[in-house]
Amino acid sequence: MTENDFELGLQAGKRGDTQGAVAYLSKYVLENPTSEEGWLWLGEYLTEAEKRKYCYERVLKINLGNQHARRRLTEVMQQVSPLSNPIEREKPQPSPADNNIQAQAKGKENKKNNFILIAVLGLLIGIVVCGAPLVFLLLKSPVVPQIAAPTPSRTYTIPPKQTNTPTLTQTPSMTPSPMATLDLSAMANPLISEAEMFNIQGQYAEAVHILDQAIDYAPNSDKAYYLRATSYYKLHENQRSLTENRDYIYSGLSDIDMAISIEPNIGDYYMLRQSLLVALTGIMEYRADRTRLSILSAENALMGLNLGGTLEEYPDRIYVVDLLYAEKCEEALELIHDLIEQTPLEDKSITGLYHIESIGHICLGNTGKAIAMVEKSMSNPLGTDYKKFLLARYLYQDGQGKKALKILNELIEASPHYDGERYYLRAAIHYELGERELAEQDLYTGAGNTWGHAALYSYVLGKMALEDGRTQEGIELLQNADITLEVLYNPLRKNIQSELKELGAEPLESQPSIMLEATSIPTILPRPTYRPLETPATTAPENIVNWTPMPTANFPAGIYNPIIFDSGTGTGEITLKLSDYPVFRLQPTESQKVKIVKNVFINLQSFTETEKPALQISLYSPYNNGWKFLDPVWGENPVDYPEDLVYPTGDMFIAIRNFGSNPVTIDNLTITIIFEAEDGSILKIGPG
Repeated sequence: MTENDFELGLQAGKRGDTQGAVAYLSKYVLENPTSEEGWLWLGEYLTEAEKRKYCYERVLKINLGNQHARRRLTEVMQQVSPLSNPIEREKPQPSPADNNIQAQAKGKENKKNNFILIAVLGLLIGIVVCGAPLVFLLLKSPVVPQIAAPTPSRTYTIPPKQTNTPTLTQTPSMTPSPMATLDLSAMANPLISEAEMFNIQGQYAEAVHILDQAIDYAPNSDKAYYLRATSYYKLHENQRSLTENRDYIYSGLSDIDMAISIEPNIGDYYMLRQSLLVALTGIMEYRADRTRLSILSAENALMGLNLGGTLEEYPDRIYVVDLLYAEKCEEALELIHDLIEQTPLEDKSITGLYHIESIGHICLGNTGKAIAMVEKSMSNPLGTDYKKFLLARYLYQDGQGKKALKILNELIEASPHYDGERYYLRAAIHYELGERELAEQDLYTGAGNTWGHAALYSYVLGKMALEDGRTQEGIELLQNADITLEVLYNPLRKNIQSELKELGAEPLESQPSIMLEATSIPTILPRPTYRPLETPATTAPENIVNWTPMPTANFPAGIYNPIIFDSGTGTGEITLKLSDYPVFRLQPTESQKVKIVKNVFINLQSFTETEKPALQISLYSPYNNGWKFLDPVWGENPVDYPEDLVYPTGDMFIAIRNFGSNPVTIDNLTITIIFEAEDGSILKIGPG
């Protein structure tokens, strides 16, 4: 019986049989892994500090702060910490308070009640999740897995937590605990890893709960705030309650602001804030608010782009879309045309640029060009429904309502229960075709499938009110439509404003009501302008063995926005945090005509470091479609067999990985390439 194991363990401990107590109690917690009393007493009878530490952490995981376990954990931490003096420990004996409890236990029920009293001696913090493998280690092996002790780096006071635990009188054996000022930041690391796994599995609410604890331990952990912001963003995506949706978005924004304030140089943080701002834009009714938020979104997208964020596949396109919804139409169109010129026609992703360009044209009121570009984008079936809805909007505003109606009927029939705006648009078409009853039905259905009850909804109701002779109500509804319609309906807005003028009314003026006046963005350092790689030669470079001819040289898989640096100036200062692995592209000031690469030297500069850095440099081979590795030192690093590492234009891709235990700062990194040009001359790419 498992209860007998617990009682037998206590009896063995009372008579001084420590090994017997450990054996019985280990069996008990193996079968009862959530037993607070079992883990507590097992920790009392174990002799090895690491094992005792594990048991007390288990207690604190079960009861958010058992005072007795709290004191014991503090003592054990002093034993296992490399910063403290070793403590010689005799065979452990329970404290007088524990003996007193044990002496009073005269029956199964009394024992149980007294052990519960021990269990409620206060609250603290716990971290490690129970698992049978570790219990077997306690049972079987004298060798304990090495568990790293928290490294003191900062102290803070833990705020008191309110509980319903009765207050117990402190006995003389219960010394005051130093845990109130103990640095617990290292204890957050396993929680952060656990939360990452929850996010990967789509368990975002569970991740938030775990990260709440992690942030309690490490309130200056930018990663914890970033992960919790990510969890809130994911939770908002499937939330049908407007209030909860808004709460998730604002919670995410608050967390990502904290992450950026702690660590302002990570591109993905800005990209996540951009996504959260776009989400907030989606629940804003008034155009002025949406425009203001789109401006902030664009600022964050640009920062993420410049810092080499990898969260989004096409950050440059995201920036352009934000500019469009911020109504910076000409600027956005100019950038779109540049991106189209830089993208090979055979690249299927170019169709995404076509439909983005269509938004630029509708932003300027040009429905014909908008229709042409979105139709051109449909050569790629990816995102077909979205493109069809864009086309339906454009056709309606171009006076081709019947064509738009056919598209909408197909979309709604295929997926009738989302995006009420489709019903609003169909209502507008039905009304113009004289089918008012159908229009009213669509307005009713659409209102049940979206939070927005303005824009097109107000427009159709306004037209109906005017038809019924309710002129003032119709004017007010048209005014509401004008200030709530988004960029995609700019031609319709122009018509509404003309109609208001004919009715003797003026469009309403609105100012942003949101409190987000700015987001914290540091000064963006200038980077070289991206230059598309030219089509490389199809003949093999000399000295390349087993080279397979291909139409063009390859590009690194999954690399969409490398950090570009100029061959003359280098990268500038780079700080690599633990496990950082950024990708860089060396881009010569002018495109070269490289025939044969003679030498490549990578120079790592540091003004302070002399010991070999814990770095690995990966160099991409465009011809072999793989990576070569370099184990660098400070200073000049010649590269062996460099012939296949340089594109015919003189460009190179490299990645730098910090696999050490501390951040590494590179004051500058430069690459020198000696090559033979197509005309036979020997040239150099690099500084000086």
